Formats: sequence, structure tokens, C-alpha cells
Amino acid sequence: MSTHLSILCPSLISSLENSDDSIFEQKGSWQEIFCLGNDLPCAALWANAKAPIESTSNWSCLELVHLHATRDHLVLIDPRILEVDATEELALRLSVQDILQEFLPGPSIFTKNRWLISSELLKSVKTSSPALAVGRNIDIWMPRDTTQAGLAKKWRQLQNEIQMVWHDHPVNLQRQDLGQLPINSLWLYGIGTLQDIQPHPLIESMTHVYSPNELMQTAAMYLQKTSTPTPPNLLLPMPDGHHLIDFYQPTSAQEWQVFWEQLVLGIKQEKLTQVQLLQCKNGNFYSTYIHKQLFNTSLIQRIFSPKKSQQTQNPSWTEFSQQAIWHPYKTAPNEY
Repeated sequence: MSTHLSILCPSLISSLENSDDSIFEQKGSWQEIFCLGNDLPCAALWANAKAPIESTSNWSCLELVHLHATRDHLVLIDPRILEVDATEELALRLSVQDILQEFLPGPSIFTKNRWLISSELLKSVKTSSPALAVGRNIDIWMPRDTTQAGLAKKWRQLQNEIQMVWHDHPVNLQRQDLGQLPINSLWLYGIGTLQDIQPHPLIESMTHVYSPNELMQTAAMYLQKTSTPTPPNLLLPMPDGHHLIDFYQPTSAQEWQVFWEQLVLGIKQEKLTQVQLLQCKNGNFYSTYIHKQLFNTSLIQRIFSPKKSQQTQNPSWTEFSQQAIWHPYKTAPNEY
């Protein structure tokens, strides 16, 4: 068996983002849908990672969040910046335990930033992940009924009750004194079962997945892939198999630039032969290949066009991305 490498690259082109026409019908971001499919049953995935669950049991995720009040609407703040500790989570949970038990009496799994609830009650409710709603007016992202009327309204009533309890809760008063945002609401999403998981064929075909994204890591482990949060050193030998490296949302531009330079060097030193690069456009993947011949220049070019020759030999990601020919993704890694 040989080593094949696919890299999910950051997009520098605005057209490779979500389209306004389709985003409101999605349950999650394209990266989330890539991992789990359109139904986005991330609550069941996370619950199963804690302890094995029945493949047909419905789970829902309640994320601890801060809703920022503007003059005429509420905006969801990115939950990742809240840094809720275990003591705060427990105190907030105990204060609304009776409200939750009345509405969602099933088995539960609690972590510092989210609560996972097993319940058949909400399985028909359509929700949106925080990744879609962050920084936006929450009105269009609120849960909606599909086949059973009244459930979304009942959830909003429960949500309002919890918000009133937490408004002047000691945990939030202390957080405000410390200059931290209060935890003033719960965000419902990720409803579904393990049977609803339908990852993209690309991730299913991999043997190794490298991603800092929590959802992709958990999905990879569920699919029995070798998973790690950090990318490999491309200048060192890699194990046989199909490797997916996720840079769809790098932690910084510099992190990607360092990796890109290492990739180009690895290709030029023939430590890597041919690497598949991938970008996402409205949920569809496009690929191109990078190999040593792309960086070759003639003596005449080096003499008469030294600047262009240098760009060919050491292209930036921006230059390469804009000049490369991207084709709709069809080829599985084992067909290289």
C-alpha cells in the first residue's frame, strides 16, 4: 500500500463560500455537513464518544451561549470565546434542572459547554448550528417545526424560562464583575441519531485524518480512522494509507503559510510525489493536483524573467490557488 495525501485548503475566493440562496436551508456549515451529512446529528455523535449509545436513539445538543441584545434584535456570540468552567456549568444547570426535566426527561450527558439530551420529543424540529448563526440576528436561525406543530414554540417558552432564571444568577453576576460575558441562554441544535450520520465519501475513504476541528476529529474516530489534531511533518516519512489534512479553517494565516511552504519544499525534494488539493464551493468539492513539474523553469526563463521564474519556483498560496485549474471532485484517493 502506498501513501496518498489530500489537503482541504482554506479558500481565498469569495465564490467558494456559502451561497445566500442555500444557507438558510442548511442545518450547519459546509464543514459540519462534510463531517456528518445534511441532517447534522452531532449530539448523537458526541454522546456516543462519551459512552456507546443505541444507533436509533435521538439526541439533542443544548449549547451554553451568550445572546447579545441590540436595539431591535438578538445576536449570537461565538460560544468558543465564553470559557465556561465546570463549577459555573454545574451551578447554572442546577438552577434550571426542574425546568429541563419537565420538558426533556431522558438520559443526559453534561460537559462544560454543552448538554446532550436523549429525547424523541424534538426529533422533528429543524435547527441550525451555532456556526451558521454566530454574529447574526438569531430570528431566522431559531428552531422551526416540520411535521409536528407546536414543538418549536414549546422550546422557545422553555428557553425564555431559563433566560429569566439566568438573568441575575450569581454565576453571571460574577462573570460580569470579571469582565466576562454572562451565559444567558441555551442554543438547541444537532438533533438526530447515529443512523443519520452520512459523512462525505472523501472522509469515509481516508485512513488518517488530521484536523483541529472537534467535530471532524470525533467523526473520524467514530468512522474508525486514525485521528490527530495536528498536521504531520511533510518532510518526514508518513505511514501507508490515505491521509486527509484539514486546513479549511486554519487557526491563523501564518500557520497555513508555514504548512504551504513545507508542502512545496516536500514536493520539490521528492519526499512527496503528487498531492491532491481540495476547496469547497457551496458544499461541492473541487480538486487540483500539485507535483514537482509545476515548479520547473527553463534557463531562459530564469535569465530573462527572473521575477516570474521565482514565482513559479516558490509560489505563494494565493498565486497558486488563482492560477490552478480546479475540477469537480470525483476521484477517490485509491484511484490516483
